Amino acid sequence: MRRFYQLSNVQAFFFSLKNKQQQKKPVQRNPEESKNLFQQAQQFFKENQFEEAIFYFSKSVKLDEQNITPYFYMGHAYQKLYNHKQAIDCFQKYLENKPKETATYKYIGQSFLKMGNFENAIKCFLLALKSSPDDPLLYYNLAIAYEGQAEKKENKEDIEKAVMLYQKSIILDRNLKESFNNLGSIYLQKKDYNQAIQNFEKAIQIDKSFSDAYFNLSQVFVNQEKYQEALISLEKAKDLDPENGQIYYNLAFLYNKLDNQQKAKEYLEISKQMLGQENEI
Repeated sequence: MRRFYQLSNVQAFFFSLKNKQQQKKPVQRNPEESKNLFQQAQQFFKENQFEEAIFYFSKSVKLDEQNITPYFYMGHAYQKLYNHKQAIDCFQKYLENKPKETATYKYIGQSFLKMGNFENAIKCFLLALKSSPDDPLLYYNLAIAYEGQAEKKENKEDIEKAVMLYQKSIILDRNLKESFNNLGSIYLQKKDYNQAIQNFEKAIQIDKSFSDAYFNLSQVFVNQEKYQEALISLEKAKDLDPENGQIYYNLAFLYNKLDNQQKAKEYLEISKQMLGQENEI
């Protein structure tokens, strides 16, 4: 069972700066050396050496605790390393000193989202929207959070919120293929196949190499028992994503439906090797 980093209120995870200051031991400031270390850390970050970057950002802060900018960059570095608890801690330290930088809530929300803590992700994204009301990715991420919360709590109202937010993100960015794809998936679950097809095809129109959209489009055709159309979409998905074992399993299913047993067995064997499990069609 997934363990969530839960908080009852977004503001609750901001520690008291006063209390923290009382715990700090006096250190000798060296702003010039702190600046040098910060520059080294940034270079490591650019080179995707995130552990080294964190080490030098941390040293930079210790030599000049009045400069809290390294915490912001450390938060991003921890996100790159999928250490989202540490990322949240760094971003909150940054916000303690720069409370007006509400756009930072966006990054905290992303970490909560990755951790499956949809409730706090939603709170953070809503706070971030106050300073960035025209950011399409904020609406996109907020939609994902509501969709995740709807699945977790079986709440249909949250699904409708997700639909509206995906649509809002598309209004702000007509090329946001992921929003079209996710909308298509919601309509597929609702069995509104015409809307699902329209959204998947729009995602493909934006990016003809978007394998997920071809895969999902094939699912619509399978539900409609249009197996030949499903096969065309799924073969395209395979060409774009040849390492996806689930695609080969679905292809085996389709070829079986189309009475091509040789192809069905061939793709079923490939899927077994890729997925590491025995499946039947």
